[in-house]
Amino acid sequence: KIKALARLQKTLREQEAALLALRKSQKRALQSLEAQRKKRQKLLAGLSQEIRSQAQVLARLKADERRLATLLNRLQGTAKDVPAAAAPFQERLCWPVSGKLAARFGQVRRSGLPWQGVLILAPEGQPVRAVARGRIVFADWLRGYGFLVIIDHGGNYMSLYGHNQRLVKKVGDFVEAGEVIAYVGKSGGRIRPGLYFEIRRRGKPVDPTRACRIKVSSPSGP
Repeated sequence: KIKALARLQKTLREQEAALLALRKSQKRALQSLEAQRKKRQKLLAGLSQEIRSQAQVLARLKADERRLATLLNRLQGTAKDVPAAAAPFQERLCWPVSGKLAARFGQVRRSGLPWQGVLILAPEGQPVRAVARGRIVFADWLRGYGFLVIIDHGGNYMSLYGHNQRLVKKVGDFVEAGEVIAYVGKSGGRIRPGLYFEIRRRGKPVDPTRACRIKVSSPSGP
């Protein structure tokens, strides 16, 4: 009987140890599941925040583009004394700055909107030059574009130069091709200095690379 009792006690101790090990294993499993749940919650929260941020960026970009379109509609035809013969694009133009194309016309941004012009990375303070003869019809700050210059070239053509550090021309000034109108900067929310450049015909954006001589380097990504 003593031996049987000893065997029973041993069996009970082994079962108790096994039960304790099982409880520890279950506790670790529950802790792991809880950690995974919290991780998923964090990822979902981060994803939701990213979606909200992207939606805000998209809304801001759309608002900026609408604001620019409204401005261009208002400016269309204000420089009536610019002769139509001054309209460019009969031959290849020079680029307004030397640099590297960081975004091409039509390239889709992270927001999903296409670029309506080109973004040229260039050293801060580099002169920005008019691509053709015309008259300054806008030289001021515009949200999303920073210090912006718009030139009416006649013949329903306009060129736009954004994110400048400093403007050196004022509304009403006539400029010749190659004349300095501003200096490269990063106004309007840019992190790296560069020039945003657009060409418009009848208010619609056209591809600047088809109008300007190849002088800037290949694109490296936005």
